[in-house]
Amino acid sequence: MVHQATTMLFLLVEVAYLLCGPAARAQEPTVRDVTPPGVSRVFRNTLAIPDPEPPSLPQETQPPRILESIRPQTDGSLRAGTLVFHLMGVQVPPTQKLCTTSTGARWTCGIRAYVMITNLLRAEGTECFVVDEARALARCTAEGVDVSLRLLELGLAELAPGVDDRRYVAAAQAAQRQGRGLWSRSP
Repeated sequence: MVHQATTMLFLLVEVAYLLCGPAARAQEPTVRDVTPPGVSRVFRNTLAIPDPEPPSLPQETQPPRILESIRPQTDGSLRAGTLVFHLMGVQVPPTQKLCTTSTGARWTCGIRAYVMITNLLRAEGTECFVVDEARALARCTAEGVDVSLRLLELGLAELAPGVDDRRYVAAAQAAQRQGRGLWSRSP
C-alpha cells in the first residue's frame, strides 16, 4: 500500500510537470545553484543581454583656476603663494643664463627675460590662470596681451617642445628670422 501511494504521488508530480509546458520549464535556471544561504540569487544570461551603456552626463567644465599674487622666479617659473607654475608654450631662460650673439658678444638674456616678465605682470589688468594642473602650466595676460606670446615676439623665450599653437610658432619663427632677443646679432 505504501509503495502504491508513493508511485501515485510520483506519477502525479510527473503529470503536473508535463502539463506546465516548455514555457514554464524554460524559466528554470540552466546552471546549478551553489549560492550560499542568506545570499540573494541573481540569474542573468550574460551572453544575450549586454550591459547597458551608462547614461552620458554632460561634462561639467570647471572655471579656470585664477592665480593671484604672481611673482616671477629667477629660474623662469612663476610663484603664486606656495604654488609654482611655468608659462604655457615657452621656455624662459633662468636669470643666470648668458647668451652670445652671432658676433660673439655676451649679454644677460636671462635677466632681460626676467625683467620683461616682471614688468608685464605688474601691469594693470594682469590675469594668470591654470591651463594644465598636472604639468604646472599657466597662461597670463597683461592688459589683454598674452605674456608668452609677447616673450616669443621679443625673442626673450624659446618655444617649448611640443607646442603647436600657430600664433606661438609664428612669433618664435619671426623673432629668429629677424634676429631678436636670443637670436640677436648684437646685445
